[in-house]
Amino acid sequence: STWVERHQEEIMQELLVETVTQKQQVLHDHFIKNALESIQLKQSELLEIYQSEDFKNIGSENPSRVVSSFYTRLAELREYHRRFVQHSSAETDLEGRVAIVAEDQLPVSFTAEECYGKYVDLHEAYTEYINLGFNFDDPAAPKAADANPLAVAAARHKAIDYATFLQRLGQFHTVARKYKNDSYCKFLERLYNYFQDFYRRSQPLASMEETMKLAEASFETMWKTGQVMGWEDIKDDETAPAPGKKQTKKQRRYAFYKKVAMLEMRIQRYMEQLGDVLQNTLANVEKKWTRTREELMMEIQREEEETHRALTKKKETEEEEEEEEEPAPTIRDNPLNLPLGWDGKPIPFWMYKLHGLGLEFKCEICSNYSYFGPRAFERHFQEWRHANGMRCLHIPNTRHFHQVTKIHDAMALWDKIRYESSLKSWKPEVEQEFEDRDGHVFNKKTYDDMRRQGLI
Repeated sequence: STWVERHQEEIMQELLVETVTQKQQVLHDHFIKNALESIQLKQSELLEIYQSEDFKNIGSENPSRVVSSFYTRLAELREYHRRFVQHSSAETDLEGRVAIVAEDQLPVSFTAEECYGKYVDLHEAYTEYINLGFNFDDPAAPKAADANPLAVAAARHKAIDYATFLQRLGQFHTVARKYKNDSYCKFLERLYNYFQDFYRRSQPLASMEETMKLAEASFETMWKTGQVMGWEDIKDDETAPAPGKKQTKKQRRYAFYKKVAMLEMRIQRYMEQLGDVLQNTLANVEKKWTRTREELMMEIQREEEETHRALTKKKETEEEEEEEEEPAPTIRDNPLNLPLGWDGKPIPFWMYKLHGLGLEFKCEICSNYSYFGPRAFERHFQEWRHANGMRCLHIPNTRHFHQVTKIHDAMALWDKIRYESSLKSWKPEVEQEFEDRDGHVFNKKTYDDMRRQGLI
């Protein structure tokens, strides 16, 4: 229909719009999503009309009667639009479109910390995380018999900052099994609901349904074969209880562990999709810690001024499309393409050389991702991208694999560690010793052989 085609044309025009701010980008995506949903709704209504019995019976009626009804209805529509010219559907839709894309009518809400989907706001999850059981198990804490229980709990608490929490987020295999209880499960559920809601608000045109279906199918296969990291020792026990009987304690525990493992997997899939947002959040938190309040206020004011200038320049460019675009000032002011400092200006060249930002380090485990500078390279071994690569290789991301970037080297080192661990394990047939009456010492295997032969 013409209505559907007009909305399709609006979507095409909206796709040609170049967004400047993060708020404009989110608004742009939500407008396209709403337009697509409107088209789908209208097409569903048309499909119902085409499949109705009244529409199928049109051909069986008298042709002259159909034609006369058509021209009668056409005359009524023409008379209506002649009398109400100012209320045409095209103008109404255009006014609605302008209202939808206006910056002061965002269809979803974001917190100030989220900055319209640029960062994540996990402060509530962080507060709940530091109160979980495994944060109150510091072995180095003093243990006095007559101490106050609250003082002992405070001494045993391992406090971590918000940045460390963001770095550790997703490394669920490092949490001991005894701490994965109901409180831990509720924490995972709230974290999963937040990521699901944030993904829907910040990326309305994307969908995680197919990704989640594939991930859940893969999880079921790996769970049955004991290949889920951190849950390798859980045996498959899906035997349903007999009719009229309750589940056993073992069956309830197995179902609970599977639910927790499924939540961990879902959160990790969302973290993979929001990897850049999490990295930007961590960088923004570390940047705030190095600034004073005055510097932060100056930076906010500078960003607002830059956004205003960008919007003004974009408007002037649209009005003067025939003129050539001026070269970007960054090419003239930053010929060496140096990183920008906190003031938006290129950092000094001596600082660039001092921190080794010209050195590129590639990590094969991170899908050949490039890291510039030794500091970024050292730090990436504890970040989500490297941890995810190690998890895909079924290798724990421990200190042993620090500085290892090749997949072949990591696999070889993992085989060596497992071999050395097997050598250090207790072998009773070799290391267990027995002594006979004469004082001779034999290992268990030799002693059993000589005793069976009657020599002892």
